[in-house]
Amino acid sequence: MHFGQGKWYPGEQLPRWSLNCFWRKDGEPIWNAPSLYADERKDYGATAEQAGRFLKRVAERLGVTAEHVFPAYEDVYYYLWRERRLPGNVDPFDSRVDDPLERERLMKVFTQGMTHTVGYVLPIMKNAHDGWQTGPWFLRSERCYLFPGDSALGYRLPPDSQPWTAKRL
Repeated sequence: MHFGQGKWYPGEQLPRWSLNCFWRKDGEPIWNAPSLYADERKDYGATAEQAGRFLKRVAERLGVTAEHVFPAYEDVYYYLWRERRLPGNVDPFDSRVDDPLERERLMKVFTQGMTHTVGYVLPIMKNAHDGWQTGPWFLRSERCYLFPGDSALGYRLPPDSQPWTAKRL
């Protein structure tokens, strides 16, 4: 069983969740250790730094350099702007902010701190020789600031910071 992101319909703020079932043709289980299943209700205390170390190991296992792994952050400037747009007597931690999702989003960002690393990124693609390759992700500033939102980090990367290239024939 796999529980993950499903369809994202127009007008909905977040995608729906999808429960998928996969099996082998020979009837054998794909996974033989139920004790290793993660309990989504439990906080395992994983940190962004652990995610960075893990991603560097993934890079090594894929045979690419880990030097292109980089941290990603919430867009500090966007959330400061959002806070300034609140009425003077409204605290971002107060339940009077109209939209419950926006209130939760603001509280999360301000609680974790504006310089908190959200996660890490490894730009990667298949190469022509059935392997993997990586390279730098071009950024307009010193840091990778994610698009605001609740989606996973990979859906909030700033692709518009990448340079345009000529199409090769």
